[in-house]
Amino acid sequence: GHLLSVYFFSMERWLVLVLLPVVFCQTIYNTQYFISLQGKKADPCHIGLTADNPDCTANELPWAAVTVWTPSNAARLLNANAPVGQFFEGTGYKFSLLGRNLGTADRQVRLSTQAGRCSAIDNTINPLTATVDTGSDNNKPNADNPGTRLTFSPDITWLSSNLEIEETPRAICVSSIDNNNAWVYTGFKYKVVWPCESNFGAAPAANARACPPPSTGSDTKLTGRDADFSSSFDQFSDDIRRVRSQRTICCPSAGGGIGQCINPNTQTCCGAAPVEKKNQRCCQQGTELVQWNDAACPCTRSTSTTACPAGETCCLPSKYASLNHDDQMGECYNPSTHQCCDTGSRFDPGSSQCCVINGLQSLNIPCPCASDSHCRGNIGDTSDDGDFKCCRQTNPVPWEAAFETTKGAGTSICDINANYPSGTGPYHAQPCLGKCYNSKYQLCCNGVSCISSYERCCNTTCCDKYQGTCQKGRRPGAPGQWNNPLDYDVEFEVCSVIEQMNTVKAFWVFVWPAELMGGTFVALAIALGFASHANKYATAKYKNIERLIIAIATLASLFAIPLFFAPLYKYGTLIVLTSVVAIVTAASRVRWLNVFCVLLHGLLVLYILDPFHANILFNFSSMRTPNGNTDPDSMGILHVTRKMWRKLSDQPIAGSAESSTTVILQDASSTAINANQRYFAEVSYLGQTQTTGFATGERGYVAFNQKLNFQGLPRGPISLTIFTITNLDPATAQPHRSSWTRLASASGSGTGQLELKTVWEMPTGIVLGTVKAYVANAFDGAPSPPTDWCTSYFGFFKFDSVTRDERIYNPLVPTFGYCSRGWVMALFLFEGGIFIFVLTQFVLTLVGLVVRFKEPWSPVHLEARY
Repeated sequence: GHLLSVYFFSMERWLVLVLLPVVFCQTIYNTQYFISLQGKKADPCHIGLTADNPDCTANELPWAAVTVWTPSNAARLLNANAPVGQFFEGTGYKFSLLGRNLGTADRQVRLSTQAGRCSAIDNTINPLTATVDTGSDNNKPNADNPGTRLTFSPDITWLSSNLEIEETPRAICVSSIDNNNAWVYTGFKYKVVWPCESNFGAAPAANARACPPPSTGSDTKLTGRDADFSSSFDQFSDDIRRVRSQRTICCPSAGGGIGQCINPNTQTCCGAAPVEKKNQRCCQQGTELVQWNDAACPCTRSTSTTACPAGETCCLPSKYASLNHDDQMGECYNPSTHQCCDTGSRFDPGSSQCCVINGLQSLNIPCPCASDSHCRGNIGDTSDDGDFKCCRQTNPVPWEAAFETTKGAGTSICDINANYPSGTGPYHAQPCLGKCYNSKYQLCCNGVSCISSYERCCNTTCCDKYQGTCQKGRRPGAPGQWNNPLDYDVEFEVCSVIEQMNTVKAFWVFVWPAELMGGTFVALAIALGFASHANKYATAKYKNIERLIIAIATLASLFAIPLFFAPLYKYGTLIVLTSVVAIVTAASRVRWLNVFCVLLHGLLVLYILDPFHANILFNFSSMRTPNGNTDPDSMGILHVTRKMWRKLSDQPIAGSAESSTTVILQDASSTAINANQRYFAEVSYLGQTQTTGFATGERGYVAFNQKLNFQGLPRGPISLTIFTITNLDPATAQPHRSSWTRLASASGSGTGQLELKTVWEMPTGIVLGTVKAYVANAFDGAPSPPTDWCTSYFGFFKFDSVTRDERIYNPLVPTFGYCSRGWVMALFLFEGGIFIFVLTQFVLTLVGLVVRFKEPWSPVHLEARY
């Protein structure tokens, strides 16, 4: 059933991919859209507009590229000759608006207001009736063959001089097929201009066709004209006069059409169309095609050699040869800045690429592929084709691979026809299981691309060579479900940072212990060599006590060597140093050195045993807690070794604050004691707590009667100390140690409950009812938390949990090597021997000192003989 559901789900995906182009084409073919008007191409943004949504949200082409020009009515008395006269002398000048699916009935054409949007029609300008046909006057459209042309002629209201004054054109709107009172943008605009011709640009200023256009009634162009007509130019404002006077250059229309005057300081000519220098350019003079500076000029297969500006080439579609035709659109591109994609689009190779399967897409996303051939020529440069290859998952083969060849035997559905007929599609919708990669600097990691210079492949993971390592392990099954046999005993590779060995870790694991061990052997060799030489040439041979001191000191040094392979090297170094001094002392027989040796042995005994364990002043702690207090777990060699023995946890307790154990009881209504605080380093978990009572007593005193219930208390005794807090640090919201006043203490014996009963006087500055208390441990400070201390010291020797299957490996044995339970137990055994030897040596050196002072002093003198 599961396989069938997967099969039909996959079939549904492929059907969507196959049927989507069909639905798209059917929608386009049934939609009204316009193509050209008087040789101008329509703005593509108009396709799909309706009566409810009649205007483009953003124009794709500059308005000069889609605007048709007509002469101003003011030029009627001045320019009776063609082509201007055609608009006034009744010769029937017609506009032909070509398109597709234009209906079967005649339509209405109107102009928008000055805002240029068809949602607002100018009712002062007459509507025009547009005759619909299929390309000729006698070929009427029908339901099976809808109209392809609308023909209309502008009347006098469309040539008003008021329209000439406007800076921007108006939208040409056509009535909806279903409603003659609803209007839709055609993709074209309309502008009335003062007509001119370039051959009169250098003619006398009195010539009416010269630039600039008249802006006052006294203009020489109006000499001898009707007074009323001339005075109409005096109605212009000063701003309009100044703007018109700057239009000194004539842009003539190709083929003797209507030209217009422009300002050469800000504009240039593209046929009769003005081009704004700051952000536009001329693509084709003949068709007055203007384009944005950063957009491509269009071209067709039939005009590919003539349509593009100088220095540019026409990029034509070449992906599907069966679709090629003369009117097929392409884009002009400059080979020095852009490249051509086989879909007929130019692209910037610095940000995009042309993929064989799905056309243009971002350069940041690898192209989809099914074979290496799909990765060649992707960016228009064939010189590096040999470096691009297809990266696919091969182990295991994905189940989708079965559907990649459903097109036919041996024929992959992941090919250039996957996005027919457009040739372009989103990368995430491609029926391809591979991704292209550049083998110059990448490597294929079972379907994932990695950087070859600093990454290695671990199964399907790119593993950083300097921070991780490929570690083989057993794939964990369902977490916590040991009865689930999924992936039992399946070996796989994983990128592990925890088990990675680098230079720093290698120093602490191998080099540092080896150096200390080598130093120990060198020191012993020197000391024993001195002792042997002294005994050979001394007048009095060694006494038994001196021989015993030398023997035990040597054994103590040897037993201290294992401490170098643990975070106990401080103790091992001091033991070796003290033992060497003992050997030299026994051999030299110098009294003051005997005294020094006894003192050094006494210090060593105190350091490794730390009899003042709970004393904050006289303890011999070798470490500190995060808050700066002495670490009770480092007071003596046994405590430090015990710290290595603790159970390590892969997952930290949620909500625990490892650097602090502060618990603040706010007031009488408070029940908030953080259940996850760790009051003792030995306690791995303290569960929920409950408050059964917290009341205020008489003024000036607070009665505290609280019972704390813990889940998972340690089996041994536990004690708490309560302090009041008179103020908090405003920066950290933590209590100042100087403000604590010890009030009470309590202890429990592992029964799961602590009961605190006490009455204390409120400190100065604390208001009744807002007494705060701090619960700390018996060591007067927070001990270090039960983290993975040994593995943190070495940065190694901890198993990566993702490589450990709890059905095979014991989850309570998370360490190995120097941090393993076996090695810790061995350290305890060696430390037992160290205690015996050090204590015996201390007694012997003390007895030796007494003997040294009782007998005549005869120090050893060494001589150099030649």
